[in-house]
Amino acid sequence: MVMKKKYSNFIAVIIFAFLSCMFSLYFIRTGGMVLTSDSSFHISRVEEIYRNLKEGKVFTFTAAHTFSNSGVGNFMFYPTLFLYPWALLRFVFNPVTSFYLWYGFFLFLTMVIAYYSMLSYSSSKVRSYAFSLVYSLAAYHIHLGTWNYVLGEFTAYTFIPLAFLGIYHVLFGDSRKWKILSCGMTLIMYSHLLSVYITAMILVLITVGSILYKKGISKERIISLVKSGFLALLLVCPQLILFITDYIGQNIGTPQKSFAYTMTVMQLLEPSLNNTSSINRSVGIIIIITAFIGWYFVKNRGRERNIYIIGIIFLCLATKLTPWDLLSKTFVLNIIGQIQFPYRFNMYSSFFLAITTSLIIQKILEIGSDNYLKSINAVILTVVMVISYASVVTDTIARTNSNAIYLQKNTTALATLPVNSYVNSSNYSNIFTYLVLFGETDYYPKQSYASYNNINSSVNAQTIVKHEGYLNKRKISIKLVKTSANTIIYKAKATKDGKLDLPVVKYPHTKVILNGNATKFDTSDRGTIQVNVNKGINNIMIRYQPSKLFYVGIGIAVITWGILLVITISKVLLKIREHSIGGLRV
Repeated sequence: MVMKKKYSNFIAVIIFAFLSCMFSLYFIRTGGMVLTSDSSFHISRVEEIYRNLKEGKVFTFTAAHTFSNSGVGNFMFYPTLFLYPWALLRFVFNPVTSFYLWYGFFLFLTMVIAYYSMLSYSSSKVRSYAFSLVYSLAAYHIHLGTWNYVLGEFTAYTFIPLAFLGIYHVLFGDSRKWKILSCGMTLIMYSHLLSVYITAMILVLITVGSILYKKGISKERIISLVKSGFLALLLVCPQLILFITDYIGQNIGTPQKSFAYTMTVMQLLEPSLNNTSSINRSVGIIIIITAFIGWYFVKNRGRERNIYIIGIIFLCLATKLTPWDLLSKTFVLNIIGQIQFPYRFNMYSSFFLAITTSLIIQKILEIGSDNYLKSINAVILTVVMVISYASVVTDTIARTNSNAIYLQKNTTALATLPVNSYVNSSNYSNIFTYLVLFGETDYYPKQSYASYNNINSSVNAQTIVKHEGYLNKRKISIKLVKTSANTIIYKAKATKDGKLDLPVVKYPHTKVILNGNATKFDTSDRGTIQVNVNKGINNIMIRYQPSKLFYVGIGIAVITWGILLVITISKVLLKIREHSIGGLRV
């Protein structure tokens, strides 16, 4: 019996691996991608990382090869860690196949994390298996990964179960498992800063609600919360240090706070019932059915009822049932305006309602005590979820097969990547001849930031992406000589001594080498590098070098993860030994 229980988890993981491979191959067979929304932003980031790795440089801080060679530092302030597997796959596979393999890897990771998170919460392998499939294959998750390519949020989705499992154990379960909360929040922060902000707000509300309901909290649980927070700080040291040294107080441009693209209830229901991932309003038919029938199954189960209600609240928050237009004129905008789009709450409604769905499926699958019947039910569930997935991605596959706009190489200044451009391994490199669809000037200085992703809204931004240089505020001809990891080299012929303004964004730890010598420089009116030059030919190397504290932070994070890994492996080996001894006794 012990052996059977031990191998059931292994079998589940094998099934997840098989499904993930199958779902990846489903896309790989198309041979191409259709680019929308955030696609070119993340593709350009991966391209930069890939080229730097080819040069033997591990860390990418600024854009030298991509983003119009502007030296923009979105790599420092928008997490990149989970883009590295994609970049590494580029060394073996073509660019399109690399992306779909990366997508499949994160599907697999989401399934495994969801399975073990639910197992820790419910101790039911049947329910864990159901939750893993429903949550991982939810329409909104697939939308993030393969339709709109919102890949920061897509990877964050993978670790959401860990964060909520962690807060569950700290507040209600085994508070000794507080490290789960630290790891969950850290991994979300490694993925998407906005998701960690929203998740943190939810966790705070859950904590406050728990304290009010139970009229207090034990000292032990408070200590667990504090320890969890401290551990998370150690794990995110590198990111925090970059923010402190190069972001805070630097007048860097970011998207405006807003509540845009709100939807009616019917605009949520229609695509969800059609089970499509082709629009951000859809959560899929399974989640919507659960929203309608879930109350019947949870009404007499306190904790499950609360989870279901939270899921319904997030569905409402994604729609105009919440008066977002009114709230945008209040202090609420300053608190949560960073979300920009209320449909982001679909990630959380998918999570909480998938928990309820797994309870319903568990009740159905465990009808009767016959193990053979239970196995048949599990097979039927798997088949149903595969069919559901095929339905969810139908529009995405159809869009890709349509080859609507075959992307040609751009020869026009200030041209943004056309929406719904089709690329395959042959024309993939043409992506980098255009401005990215969204985010070209994210993390530019405010004086050059292009509002609403419209390059025409900022003359300064236009001059930077067009590689324009100025001597004493008069335009001169400059030549981009070379780019390498975090480094840009320009050559300029100055007709007289003066201040040379180059089209490279300046950050506190940017360094400038003029004609072979390190030199002082200042900030131009564009927020770019401005250096004093002498008459004649000038070679200017601009390089970003982080503070030594960054590498200290890397060391702290690596050592901390190493200690956690050793502790985890030791506990797993101890459990295996205990089970082996128990099995011998049986």
